[in-house]
Amino acid sequence: MTMAYDELDTNEDMALGTGKQAGLTIADGLFLIPLILGGVLRLVNLGQIPLSLTEAANAITAWQLWQPSAMSAAAANSAAYVSLTGLLLPVLGGSDAIARLIPALAGMGILLLPWLLRHRLGPIGTLISGLLLAFSPTLVAASRTADGSTLALLAGGLLLVVWLRYQETGERRWLYGSAAALALGLTSAPLFYGLLLTLGLAYLAQAKFGPPIFYTRQVIQGDEEAGIADETVYTPLPTWWPEKEEWRNAAALFAAALLGLSALFLWHLPGLGITGNLPAAWLGQINFQNDLALWVEPILAIGRYEVILLLLGLVAIGWATWTGEPFPTFFIYWFTGILLLIFIQRGNLDNVLLLVLPGYLLIGLFAEAVWRIPAPNLRWPLAALVFLLGLMAYINLHNYVRLVNPSNPMMPNVWRATVLVAIILTTVIYLARFQPVMVLQGVLAGVLPLLLLYTWGTGWWLAHQAANDPRERWVRQGTDADVRLFRQISQQLALQHTNSRSDLTIFSTIDSPVLRWYLREFPRYEVGTTLPDTPTAQLMITGTDAAAPANYLGTQLGLLRLRAPEAGYEGDILTTLRWWLFRESLAPFNQQRMTVWLRADLAR
Repeated sequence: MTMAYDELDTNEDMALGTGKQAGLTIADGLFLIPLILGGVLRLVNLGQIPLSLTEAANAITAWQLWQPSAMSAAAANSAAYVSLTGLLLPVLGGSDAIARLIPALAGMGILLLPWLLRHRLGPIGTLISGLLLAFSPTLVAASRTADGSTLALLAGGLLLVVWLRYQETGERRWLYGSAAALALGLTSAPLFYGLLLTLGLAYLAQAKFGPPIFYTRQVIQGDEEAGIADETVYTPLPTWWPEKEEWRNAAALFAAALLGLSALFLWHLPGLGITGNLPAAWLGQINFQNDLALWVEPILAIGRYEVILLLLGLVAIGWATWTGEPFPTFFIYWFTGILLLIFIQRGNLDNVLLLVLPGYLLIGLFAEAVWRIPAPNLRWPLAALVFLLGLMAYINLHNYVRLVNPSNPMMPNVWRATVLVAIILTTVIYLARFQPVMVLQGVLAGVLPLLLLYTWGTGWWLAHQAANDPRERWVRQGTDADVRLFRQISQQLALQHTNSRSDLTIFSTIDSPVLRWYLREFPRYEVGTTLPDTPTAQLMITGTDAAAPANYLGTQLGLLRLRAPEAGYEGDILTTLRWWLFRESLAPFNQQRMTVWLRADLAR
C-alpha cells in the first residue's frame, strides 16, 4: 500500500508560489561579510591603474556629454555606461576612479543576487554563493573596468530573479522590475545577449526535459518489504501571465528605461546607435576558426583565476545531476549553454564571466544540501585538520617554488607537501567508510577557506596591480603609466608659462582615446594625421618613427602595453608557479611608444 504526502519546508514555500518569506534573520546579518569584503576588493583605489584603451573610449564619451565644443571621441561600447557615468562626472569630477564607479557599484549589485534568491539557496547556500561571487577574480576585475560588462551581468541576474519572483507571487512589481532589467541589459554590453540566450535556452530545456521550476512536490512512500523505493513527484504550478494593462505598463516602463539609459532621453542621440550596434557586435564575436589556442584560452583562464569553479563546480554539477532537483538542474542547463557559447565564440574571454554566475550559485546550493544533513560534530576537528595540513602543504610548495634552483632543488619541500596531502587523503578515505556525510562536510569546511584565501590574493593582484599587465591571461592590452606622467608634465609646463594648468597648445598625430581622456582638460589639444609644415604647438606627440621637427626636442614615453606571444606564465611548471605565486616573470610584453616633442624655446 502506498500513500502520498507533502514534503514542503519553509525554504520551499517561496519556490512553490505561496508568497511567504520570513523577516530578516541572523543569516541575513552574516551576509554583510561578503558585501564588506567584496566592497573592499571593488571600491578601494579605483583609480590606481590608468584607463585602458576601451575604458578611455567609454569614459571620454561620457565626459563629452556636457562638453558640446569638445572633439568627437572614439565610439563607446556601452550606452548605459555612458549615460550613468555622464550623470556622475559633472557632480563628482572626472577622475579615473569616478569613471569606474558605475561598474564597481554594478559589481556590488551582483553580490546581492544570492540574497535575493535566499528562499531557494537557503542560509548556508546564500552565504557561500555570496563569498564566492565577492572573491571571484574575474568579477572583481570586471567590476573595476570602465565598461558595461558588470551592468550586463547585473541585468541578467536581476532578470532571472524578478522573473522567478513574478512567477512565484504574481505581483506586478516583479513584472515591472523585469522590464527595467531587460532595458538595462539591452543597453549595457554585447555580453548581455549571450547571457539572455543561454538563460532562455536553459528555461526551454528545463520545460522540455527537466522537472518544473515552480512545483508542488509529493513523495510517494514505497514498501520496503516489497522492494519498492520512495518516488518523488513534481507537479507544475500554473504559469502567471500578465494581463493587457500590465503588458502596457511594462512596455511603457521598458521604453522609458531604454530611452533613458541609451540616450539620456534624447540628450545623447549617438547612444541610440551604440545600443543598436550591440547585437551586431555580439554576432561578430562568433568564431569558428580551428585554432586550438582559441578553444583552450577560456579554460586556461578558468584554471588560472576561478580555481574554485573548476574544482567545486564539477562536484556540484555531479551532485545536481544525481539528485535531479529542479533548481540545480536549471543551473546545469544554464552552465551547459554557456559552455556551448564559449565553444562558438572561441577566444572570447568575457564569456568566462557568464560561467561564474550559475557556477557559484550551484556551488551554494550544493553546500546548503550537504550541510542540511545531520552529522556528528567530529566534522569540525576534521575540517580543522584538513585546513591546517592543507595550509602546511601549500606553504611547503610555496617555499619550493621560491627557493628552487638547478643546484639546490629543495626536494624536501616537495616530499613534505606530498606526505601532508597523503595524510589528508588517507584520513578522509578511512572516515568516509563510516560517516560519509560527516567527511563531506568536514572536507568542504576545511578546503573552502583555503581556496577563498588563494582566490582573494589572486583577485587583489589582478584588479589592483596587474590590470594593465598583458602578461596576465585576462589582460590583452593596458595603458602605460607614462601617460599619467606626461599629463603631469604638461600641467606643470602650462602652469610655468601661462599660470594655468591647461592653457597649452598640444598637437598629436596619434588619435588615441587614452590621450584624449588624459588630455581632455587642455582645450587647445588637437589631433591630425600629419605634422604641419611649420609647427607652432608648444607640445607635439608623434609615433616613434617620425622625423624630428625643427626647433623641437623629443623624448620617448610609453603609451600602451600589448600582449606578446611569449607573455605571461606560459612555459615550464616552475615558471608558471613563480608567476602565479610571486608575480615574477622574465617574459616581455610589447609596448607601443610615442615621441613627445617640446618646443625649444620652452626647454629652459
